[in-house]
Amino acid sequence: MDELAEFSLLSDFQEAHPNIVRNIHSLRWIVRHRDQNGLADAGAVVKRQGRWYIHASRFADWMMSGADDHRYAA
Repeated sequence: MDELAEFSLLSDFQEAHPNIVRNIHSLRWIVRHRDQNGLADAGAVVKRQGRWYIHASRFADWMMSGADDHRYAA
């Protein structure tokens, strides 16, 4: 699979997965706390040219790991 196809803007990711992240504000909150909740370590978010991108399969792996603290759940 094309690795770049795994990335999407935050808003596009949230719109595609409303059952996972209820709104864009929740997703931005998760990204803002990426260092505390393990999302950064999972490599699931990337910032380029001032825009945040989500890597779908890495985000899924992060979710499945259960490594985040319950305080950081959306």
